[in-house]
Amino acid sequence: SCLDIDECAINNGNCSQICINTVGSYMCSCVDGQSLTSDNKTCIDTNECLTNNGGCQQNCANTYGSFICSCNLGYALSADNLTCLDFTPCAMNNGNCSQICIGTPESSTCACAMGYFLNNDSKTCSDINECSYNNGNCSNSCINSNGSYICSCPFGYMLNVDHITCADINECAQNNGNCLQQCTNLNGSYLCSCSRGYLLNSDNSTCSDINECVVNNGGCAQYCNNTNGGYSCTCGSGY
Repeated sequence: SCLDIDECAINNGNCSQICINTVGSYMCSCVDGQSLTSDNKTCIDTNECLTNNGGCQQNCANTYGSFICSCNLGYALSADNLTCLDFTPCAMNNGNCSQICIGTPESSTCACAMGYFLNNDSKTCSDINECSYNNGNCSNSCINSNGSYICSCPFGYMLNVDHITCADINECAQNNGNCLQQCTNLNGSYLCSCSRGYLLNSDNSTCSDINECVVNNGGCAQYCNNTNGGYSCTCGSGY
């Protein structure tokens, strides 16, 4: 009978690294990170970076039998040793800025939204009271709010389209100011009045007829006839 010759027992089968005996033959192989050359005996390093950048998101550096991923400035290698995470100062807790963080890989600066100013700690922001400077350019009242302000006008006035100055409201232009007869516009207000022969009621809107005949018989010698807004005198028979 015949026995298998273990070629690996003599000079490792001339394999540079691993020799695997098989029935009637043998084969060479390599450790991880290396591959066989065309002579099927010697091993050379495999450059993993040549294939898909070694799976690295950014930088791949080949090493003997392996490879290493690395990241650009401002990034850090994640736990999978392949991908990179933003590592600018602003990426962590907003750079400790209360509002806006402006970051570079080396440093960060805090800034504030419009209507706020940066405090002396260079981190936190406080509201700017625009009303404390020239009344916010408002012609009348200035009302401060967080990060902004508004101008307001007294009763009887409205804010112009410039949102700064005020203009009189002509109350008479709408429904005659609710006056029954005459409406007179005033700066910031208006008043109702009545035609000759009428009296303004206590509601300051409606009018009632004045009965001229009640006082001194309207000045008539005999008969006084009251009419809406006026009166007339008449005489008895024979006069």
